[in-house]
Amino acid sequence: MRDDLNVCDLGYVEKCNGNTCSQAFHLGVAKAVPSGLERSDFAASFVYRRHVTKLTRVVGANPNTYSRLDEDDTTDPLATDVTPDKDDGTDLYMYYLDGPSNIHTGLAPGDAKRRRSNFYEWVTYQGVICSDYWRWYERQAWTKAANGTLTNAGAAGDNVAKSGATTPLSWDLSSAGPLVQLGVSVAPTQTATVPFPLVVVAFDSVGKIKTDFSGEITLTLDTGTPYTTTPTVQGVELPGALHAMSGVRRFSITAHTAETIKIKATAGGKTKISNPVTVTP
Repeated sequence: MRDDLNVCDLGYVEKCNGNTCSQAFHLGVAKAVPSGLERSDFAASFVYRRHVTKLTRVVGANPNTYSRLDEDDTTDPLATDVTPDKDDGTDLYMYYLDGPSNIHTGLAPGDAKRRRSNFYEWVTYQGVICSDYWRWYERQAWTKAANGTLTNAGAAGDNVAKSGATTPLSWDLSSAGPLVQLGVSVAPTQTATVPFPLVVVAFDSVGKIKTDFSGEITLTLDTGTPYTTTPTVQGVELPGALHAMSGVRRFSITAHTAETIKIKATAGGKTKISNPVTVTP
């Protein structure tokens, strides 16, 4: 069975009928690489996962309500097929169909409700992330008149769902606040020569993910042996700079020397040093 699996996010198709988002569907497509793999090459199943950062607010005749969530949102999708199939006769593909639900159910007369949601989804294999992140957003606005008439009027640019992008999480769709700090997430123990993930997150002034940040993130070595290949391969092998996606970026790092290391992330004039990582032989 293979243990060098990678999955590439190929893209999406989308359909949004009218302005209501009641029929906005997004189809994520992932292909197993390298080309020519067989279904029998994989001992375990693939799993799609989803995370959401969401703002929901109701204003009007009743007491105003406000909620903001940033959490794992892996639930049953509209449809999924994570058993790789050779749909083109050569390569193995997996699919994930997703879309937002309407939010007007239970809305009281005289109230207006708006929701803005940023999603990112990915594929795991045996518990390990093996794909890029697939991004999409939805934003809805509904108003119920005193006579019970329901309309989907909101801010300019409201009532859409779109793949490959993010939306501001605000009532009027204005941009988020300034970048205040970075977060760096990495497991405290790693094995030499085995690539491991490190995730950098941009936060705004209220400690929420700055989903409109797409600036360049650079990693440098704060503590440890610099990477070299002469006379032998040793040290910490860091990737080049990458741009954030909705305020988040995942990097792959390989440490070739058994030691304790720290990695520094820099973006938007801010820096953050990781927790110590013990690299074992």
